[in-house]
Amino acid sequence: MANTCFTSYVCVGSEDEVEDLYQKMKRAEENFRASGDWNVTRCRMDELVKLLGGKLEDEFEACHRGRWYDLEHNNGVMRFETITPWNEFIFWREFIEEQYITIKFYYKTEETGEGLFFTNDSSGKYFPNRYEVGIEKQGIWEFPTANEAEAYIANVIGRPLADGEDPDSALRAWSDKNNISAYYYIFDIEDY
Repeated sequence: MANTCFTSYVCVGSEDEVEDLYQKMKRAEENFRASGDWNVTRCRMDELVKLLGGKLEDEFEACHRGRWYDLEHNNGVMRFETITPWNEFIFWREFIEEQYITIKFYYKTEETGEGLFFTNDSSGKYFPNRYEVGIEKQGIWEFPTANEAEAYIANVIGRPLADGEDPDSALRAWSDKNNISAYYYIFDIEDY
């Protein structure tokens, strides 16, 4: 999938509505597995649209390219991950929220090909980490504050950052010098 977008969701609301949505998502997973699709660990997002009575036209047609996985439900809070092309499927999230009066989705989404990093969790209750540093063949690290991310970058590049020095530029200069891909991103907060 080109320009792959990964989104983590937390779904909160009344216990009854969250449980109902969870059960429908579990049923959609079962229906999807029964269809014989090769990828039994991820459920197509259009399966839930169908269960909720949505018509698969216009923007919902794209839902056949999106998948969810790692569905969990504990203490009235549901969590799951999605993989979609290009960006978070806003229309899919809003469609589900329209079906349930109390349900609210919080999310953190990243599409690294375009450098898109967003969350709607402005308080940081569900997704406290706002800064991400990735280094090829070493991993990805997330930090709740810029100071922690910048201290990590200083450790990677082997020197303290100068006052006013752009941490992304410093990391990229280090990565160019060492022929290693690296990045530093800040999750923007959206008002969705």
